This record gives sequence, structure tokens and C-alpha cells, in this order.
Amino acid sequence: MTDNQIEQLSEILQSATAKGFENAPPRHTSFQLPRTLAGWMSLTGLSVTFIGGISYLFVTINEIQKHSTQDMSVVVAHKFEKLETQCEAFDTHAKDTVIHQTPAVKQLATLEMIQPIRDDIKDLKSAVDALSDKIDRQSNHTHTN
Repeated sequence: MTDNQIEQLSEILQSATAKGFENAPPRHTSFQLPRTLAGWMSLTGLSVTFIGGISYLFVTINEIQKHSTQDMSVVVAHKFEKLETQCEAFDTHAKDTVIHQTPAVKQLATLEMIQPIRDDIKDLKSAVDALSDKIDRQSNHTHTN
């Protein structure tokens, strides 16, 4: 292609492009306000969400900035205090024998608590049986006389 042909092609493309834009329908982007209650509620919800997100971003960045300026020995000491508190709570929990009993151990403890009552019931039953036998013998003895 010669220089002349390149210029002609360039002119043709420029004129076609310009005519295409002239003939194209106009594009209007406009924001219309909502006309219904649901539309207003949606717009309000989106606005509040956007403002809340931006606020959260500012708070988070501020916390990062505060953390970066703190003395690390204080931060580490605070973390260790929290860790020690958690370890103490875990140790207390781990040493609690009531919580960590197996069902068999719980049943054995229940049986040990109930056993004296069972023994008392057996003693009462034998006393009632003995008394019943004595009454029966006396009533049989009076009937035979």
C-alpha cells in the first residue's frame, strides 16, 4: 500500500465513523427517583449499607493505625494476660471431675448413693415380714385354742 492509499483509507474510516456517530440514537443515562415505597426502602437500605461500609472501613483503618503505633511490649503483655486467663479457665474445666465422668462412673456413683436406701428398704421389708409372720402365728394360735 502506498502512502496515498493509506490516506484515502484513513479518510474513509474517519468519515464513516463520524457519520455512524451522527446517526446513532442519543444515549441518555439518567437517574430516576423511585416511585414506590419498595423502591424508596431499597434506595434507603442501599444508602445505609454503603455509608455503613465506608464507616467500617474508616474504623478498621484507624484501628490498624493505632495498632501500628502501639508499643509492642504492651500489646504482647496484654495478649499473654488473655492467654493465661484462658489457660486457667481450661485447667479449671479440665480438673472438674463432675463434668468429665463417663456414664459408668456416674451410674456407679448413683448406685453408691442409693445403696443405703436399698439396705434400709430390705431391713424394713424383713421387719414387716417378721411382724406379719408373728401376727399370722398369733392369729393361728388363737383360732386353734
